[in-house]
Amino acid sequence: HFKEPVMLQCGHSVCKECLPTCPTCGMHFDGSITATATGGAPDEALTRAQAEAAQAREELAHTRQTLDQTRQELAQARQELAQANQKIGDMTARFEAAAEARKVEEAEHDPKVAELLEKIRRCTGDTIRICGKELNDRCAIGLAAWLATNDTVTELDLSDNQIGDEGARALAAALSKNSTLTELDLSNN
Repeated sequence: HFKEPVMLQCGHSVCKECLPTCPTCGMHFDGSITATATGGAPDEALTRAQAEAAQAREELAHTRQTLDQTRQELAQARQELAQANQKIGDMTARFEAAAEARKVEEAEHDPKVAELLEKIRRCTGDTIRICGKELNDRCAIGLAAWLATNDTVTELDLSDNQIGDEGARALAAALSKNSTLTELDLSNN
């Protein structure tokens, strides 16, 4: 054991009287570098350092375990969120389909729309022109229901009416189901 042991900045423990040079590594310490007292035998300092290192390793292992658990929980939460978003999407699609069906039903029960559809069903040609008749969105929704199943009319002119965005969307949706119509005129609406 050392008399008046000190821990040098090079990490070695020596007797204070061995300064200014470390007998282990030969590093020279001038007056600006001060050695730190170990507060006990070098073995005690080493034991303390080893205990602190062991504690740090335990804390690191615990932190890694917590991080892994958090990652697993995050993955689970993402999966649950994806499932919830899928359910919301399905519910939204069903709601929108029901709303569109309700609009079509309401349109078909409108006397103006019913009369319009009756006239169209009596037409035998491949071109229908309904221009300047003040057709509105409800009329367009009724026409869209007919247009979705049409297999004879190739040209439909609905120009100069009052069809707005809602009616235009209904007609566009009907066109995705109709392969017969080749021309649709909605100008001046």
